Amino acid sequence: MWDPDTHPGSWRAVWVYSKRRAARDNQPLTAQANRARAVIAGEKRPKGTRFVTAHAGDATLDEASIARARSLVGLKGYVTFRPRASDGRW
Repeated sequence: MWDPDTHPGSWRAVWVYSKRRAARDNQPLTAQANRARAVIAGEKRPKGTRFVTAHAGDATLDEASIARARSLVGLKGYVTFRPRASDGRW
C-alpha cells in the first residue's frame, strides 16, 4: 500500500471505469484506426496518423497499439496525494 511517509515524492493513481466514457472513447478510437488502415491502403495521405509505423518507407498498422488503446477504453485516471481512509475507501 502507498504510504506518503515511506514514499514522499510519489503519488497514487486511482482508475475508474465508466460505461459512458467507454462509449465516448470508443468512437474516436475506431475513427483513428480506420484512418490508419486507409493510410496504409494508400487511400489517404499520411500526416502523423496514429497507429501507423513507418520503417524504411513502408507503412504498417500497429496492431499492438490499437489493442492497448482498446484495453484502456472507459478508464479515467485520477492522481491523488490523499491517504486511504481507515475504512478502506479512497
